[in-house]
Amino acid sequence: MNENDKENKEKFEGFYTLNGETKFTTKSLPLDFLVEFPRGVYTVTRTINKNRALNFEVHVKRLFDSAKKCPVFEDSKFLTFLNDFEPFYSLVIQNVEKTYTELRKYFPKFNDDTRITLYLTSKDLLPNEKNYIQNNFVLIIHLAKFTSYGSPPIVVEVRGNPRSNPTAKDTNWLKKKKELAKDKHKKAIETLLVDENGLITEASSSNFFVVQGNTLYTAPDEQVLNGSIRALVIKVCEEKKIPIIFANPKTSEISIWDGAFLTGTSRLVQQIDEIYMFDKKDKNMKHFSFKSSDLIKEIESIVKQKLVECSVILNI
Repeated sequence: MNENDKENKEKFEGFYTLNGETKFTTKSLPLDFLVEFPRGVYTVTRTINKNRALNFEVHVKRLFDSAKKCPVFEDSKFLTFLNDFEPFYSLVIQNVEKTYTELRKYFPKFNDDTRITLYLTSKDLLPNEKNYIQNNFVLIIHLAKFTSYGSPPIVVEVRGNPRSNPTAKDTNWLKKKKELAKDKHKKAIETLLVDENGLITEASSSNFFVVQGNTLYTAPDEQVLNGSIRALVIKVCEEKKIPIIFANPKTSEISIWDGAFLTGTSRLVQQIDEIYMFDKKDKNMKHFSFKSSDLIKEIESIVKQKLVECSVILNI
């Protein structure tokens, strides 16, 4: 453990292993932590009841699939490892459980739910590290105390362009996201991404749904990173016969929406109270507010009930 690790251990905010080696950091949020590392792929999940990882297999599969789409892993030396998901999954879950063992060793009183960040990159981008996974990869498991995102009123702003490769969780996006966050409305906790035609795809770190009548609207799958909670909401709609249309919500129709909400691993289902949008034509900031939606409340309640069955027990 180097001097920086000793200092960070005293003011613990996050804890991680890099190819099995214990490290400490004061960065608790994935955005702040991952921008310090080279380009790679990542995914973020959380624990439920402290020892259950929410949609863990889905998240590891996302990491696996994102790596195949990321230029960092285009070299043929990566192909064998990225050809078979089962050994990849086993490797990741073993490293996650080992990281928790290390966490307990240094912080035996820690007994909170955690946010789990998985990050994968090439050894060529971190040449000074040792013990490469499968000789070519660097795998980081980052743990931090789980905290939820935002409390009512939930305010978002329409700004920023859609991601160029939305189906891959590439850390390149995090740097753009950090820049996007600098100028957002002071009340906004999230930004909605919109194209030149006023079509909303998703939020910068969440998926996005609109309610009109008894029908949900959300962007087509190929335009978004299909988050695990988004998928769960879609499943709930199928089970409860709630109509859902896969079409981009339009900024020109915000005034007639009956409600809107964000979904994500940390947010789960989070009803939006207010939206701000700069009108380029009128050159002024427009403000929209929404009443509480019974339909969103129902979906939120059902999703929370399903969290345990969507989680994997960790041996920690």
